[in-house]
Amino acid sequence: RDPQVLDDTATLLQAIAKDDQSTIATVFNWGNHPEVLADVNNRISSDFAHSLRSTLENGLDGTEGRPTLAGLGGTAIYLQGTVGGLMTPLGIDVLDFAGNSTKRRSFHATQIMGEKLGKIGLEALASSDAETIEQADLTLRVKRLDVPIYNTQFHVALLFNLFDRAIHNYDPTALITAGDDSTPMNLPHARTEVNRITLRPLALLTVPGEMFPELAVVDSLKAPYPYTPAGQPIVGEDNVNPPDLNAAPAGPYLRELTLGARHTMVVGLGNDELGYLVPAYDFKVDPNTPYFEEAPGDHYEETNSTGPAVTGLVMDALRGMERWLP
Repeated sequence: RDPQVLDDTATLLQAIAKDDQSTIATVFNWGNHPEVLADVNNRISSDFAHSLRSTLENGLDGTEGRPTLAGLGGTAIYLQGTVGGLMTPLGIDVLDFAGNSTKRRSFHATQIMGEKLGKIGLEALASSDAETIEQADLTLRVKRLDVPIYNTQFHVALLFNLFDRAIHNYDPTALITAGDDSTPMNLPHARTEVNRITLRPLALLTVPGEMFPELAVVDSLKAPYPYTPAGQPIVGEDNVNPPDLNAAPAGPYLRELTLGARHTMVVGLGNDELGYLVPAYDFKVDPNTPYFEEAPGDHYEETNSTGPAVTGLVMDALRGMERWLP
């Protein structure tokens, strides 16, 4: 979805036992939907996350063009990053280790993608750039907030008890309304939270949904658009309802909210799933049947969002926690 922005940073954390130097756990944080198998798969699967974890734990055996890499042992965990906007392997060709295209939406493509990500992780942790710390202070900050639910699809789901979730700040005997100058707001509110965890020199920021990458990556919407793929316009010429880049979100961005830390994990779907966290400059709904139908252009994510207020509330909460720090 325009604008073409990618958060291409993978951040790894390896916990090593002091007594025998064995790996306790390895965390791999990166932003992409594990959906190589797409909607043709009707099996329960963790998609590329399975072979990613397996590769980190067990390594690669050198067959069929794979390098020979020792695994780390322990337990590997895939921790989701910024996946809004829409970060997905759908529509791309996954090349195997010999450079051949794999069949799309196949378990083979899923396996290869996870193995390649695992290779990146193993090589990163083995490099001289990996930072080792013997001890570190651990801090945890939590901010709870109530998010208004504007999405009319979600109103229907709540009225029919399709969501098993408590709602707040809402009179169920009165008309659901966003309110105006003469009518008070009566929207269901979802109670959620954001966290800021520091294990110096690492900071983890949780976001309760699928965050768009331009809210995390510093200056991604400033020319020359450093995170847009080479040769690809940041906004397509055929976009009939394009974002207004002049109103694009300003900082501080999520990767800047890490005072005292040198590495950042942005944890998507952290503690909650409120749908897509669409930035306000490109939040557009269909004027006739909002949320039930997409607005013209590429605006699917709004139909699976609580509404235009959630992203600003989440960003304000995380920025506020940064100001609490000593």
